[in-house]
Amino acid sequence: MLQENEKILAECRPDFLEEIRGASIDDMSFKDIIRLDQARDGNSVLVIERDEQLYRLNSAFRPVQEADRWVTQFNLDHLENIILMFGLGNGIFLKSLLKALRKDDKIVIYEPSLQIFRFILDREDICSILSDPRVYIVVEGINSADFYFVMERFLNWRNIDALCVCDHPGYKDLYALEYVSFMQQILECKELVHVVKYTDVNLAHQTVRNYFINMRYIAKSNMLADFVGKIPKDFPAIIVSAGPSLDKNIEELKRAQGKAFILAVDSAVNILLSHDIKFDAMISVDAKKVKSHISREECKEVPLICGLMSKPQILAFHQGKKIWVMGSRYIEGLYSEMGHPFLPINIGGSVATAAFAACEKLGFQKIVLVGQDLAYGDGATHAGGVVKSVVNEQSGQKEVDGWGGSKVRSRYDWLIYLSWFESAIQQMPEVQVIDATEGGALIHGSEVMTLSEVIDRYCTIDFSMRDLLDKEPPTFNEETYVKVQKKLQHLEKELENVKRSSEEAVMICDQVIDMIKQHGSGVPLYKQAKRLTALNSSIYSQGVYQLLDYYVTETAVEDLKDINQMTGNKEDDIINTYKSAKAMYDSLVRAVKELNGDGYGFGEEMEKVQKELEEAIVLSVEMIEMIQHNVSDEEIENQKEKVAALGKILNPRPAFVYLAESVADEINNMDYKGDNTGDERQDLLNSYIDNRECCAVYLREAKRLSRAKFVHDCLMFV
Repeated sequence: MLQENEKILAECRPDFLEEIRGASIDDMSFKDIIRLDQARDGNSVLVIERDEQLYRLNSAFRPVQEADRWVTQFNLDHLENIILMFGLGNGIFLKSLLKALRKDDKIVIYEPSLQIFRFILDREDICSILSDPRVYIVVEGINSADFYFVMERFLNWRNIDALCVCDHPGYKDLYALEYVSFMQQILECKELVHVVKYTDVNLAHQTVRNYFINMRYIAKSNMLADFVGKIPKDFPAIIVSAGPSLDKNIEELKRAQGKAFILAVDSAVNILLSHDIKFDAMISVDAKKVKSHISREECKEVPLICGLMSKPQILAFHQGKKIWVMGSRYIEGLYSEMGHPFLPINIGGSVATAAFAACEKLGFQKIVLVGQDLAYGDGATHAGGVVKSVVNEQSGQKEVDGWGGSKVRSRYDWLIYLSWFESAIQQMPEVQVIDATEGGALIHGSEVMTLSEVIDRYCTIDFSMRDLLDKEPPTFNEETYVKVQKKLQHLEKELENVKRSSEEAVMICDQVIDMIKQHGSGVPLYKQAKRLTALNSSIYSQGVYQLLDYYVTETAVEDLKDINQMTGNKEDDIINTYKSAKAMYDSLVRAVKELNGDGYGFGEEMEKVQKELEEAIVLSVEMIEMIQHNVSDEEIENQKEKVAALGKILNPRPAFVYLAESVADEINNMDYKGDNTGDERQDLLNSYIDNRECCAVYLREAKRLSRAKFVHDCLMFV
């Protein structure tokens, strides 16, 4: 059967076939005796002999019937099932499972025995499994490093509740340690999914707004692919993070200047500048990163590796070369259309993992990690003794292997990044990864060296990465950018197209739901279904939909959580399907209004902010006059209470938060009178004079925004 199985692999999965042929028989960790017996019904029975003990992995009587019964224990009623199965065996259990799955379901098989897999590939017809697009096979000794990343690709917060984890009968006994590893990787991936869900739900609106704001920088920017093949082969990259151990070896970095690509993560920039260390580039990818990390004049011109989602205030301050590590689905599609595809990249969940992924994509064969503790250092979380806490910090701590051989204390977010690094290192055996942190958690798979040793041994080539990055012409020439500009400026019209189609789709969904409730599931819906199909095609064809789809993440979480599962009742399932569709169409309508409606999408709330700011100015003026006329302390306190009460209403409003951030630089640079004269009344007077001036700036911005549309304004600058 080997020839037939390999023929299917050559047609459907040539890369996997190449990996199979490249796997050494010496890699097999077990030397079991394997045979196939015949069951009474004629099907095969997989038998393993180990240490003179027999393990029969199928029924000796009716293996297919046994497998069909086994499948019934699992809940496979979700709209999109994701199955993670430990053990392939002879394929009989998997074939029964596949019969119960739908075409959009996915199943990942983790086979812990290369020996069994090679045996079955030689002797059993598993062509239907190998050619099934729903199946992805991971085999220990062939492509086991792919398992985590395959899960990461298939699993997301939308389908995590549809995850089914199962094991081939008999496998847990034979491969106990491998099963523990299998479950641990699943647990880590699920934790990452929950982190991504939290990030998406909380940052989706901000991220999409950042995309639109940052489009103005595309004309003069570059992408990672522009520099591939232009870096000397043995030239190392040093990624500097801000872990506590950076204090130990930061001065050593001066010896690496001009002899390595020194890439500073945003939180390490100020520390490096304070030590007068020159770095070639910095990286910042977070949508809400604190601007103070990149705010000093010394780094204003340093090349910045960033994303379209990066914080706009950081990109606005930065005046040097901007290099995109990733865009968005829409932007990446646009670049591909213009002949400049983004390099496929998995940036992980932190700026340090993004830096690592960027260096690998740039082609560095030696990547050195510095300040990458992923653990506490004498109670500190960052260099300089800085302590930054996270939610539920105490409950998520764990002891792990340390860089120096002892145990160190880590926490749940660092553990996710630690796992990411270790999996990434497995994925790239051709890259030498050196952990020169000199403290923190041990990153398994990396080489442990001191930074001094790394510099002496590998920093031997004189080459200026700064010059390479600065002198590279922008990705798009003037002629091509004109085409890009037209595409971007068309997004505003596309928003209106999506809104119009979605509004009609909402009405059709309401109509269908009413018809089913009145006439049952047998009511003819051909006309409505056909129109919805046409509207869907119209919506999906708009490039801006790819941005809107992410923008409505929060709505998707809330509206789809109870309607992602089949009930078994045909009428209820159809109604739920249309309710789900209506919820998404409604969310698209709201998204367009928020992104390109009056008042920057804040509508009436911006008007409320405007009135409250006017009231705040009046209260401040009244307070100034009261202080100047020496009114009683009681009257002053009453006025303070009015101001405080208004602040509690105004400050949390999203519209005010947005406008306050948009004028933050102006507010910070104002000439304040201050409140440290030593005279209590004078200090109070000065504080309310300053407050009046600040409110005047906020009010001016509120009036401007109330007359403007967000996307329209953004696209004026592309």
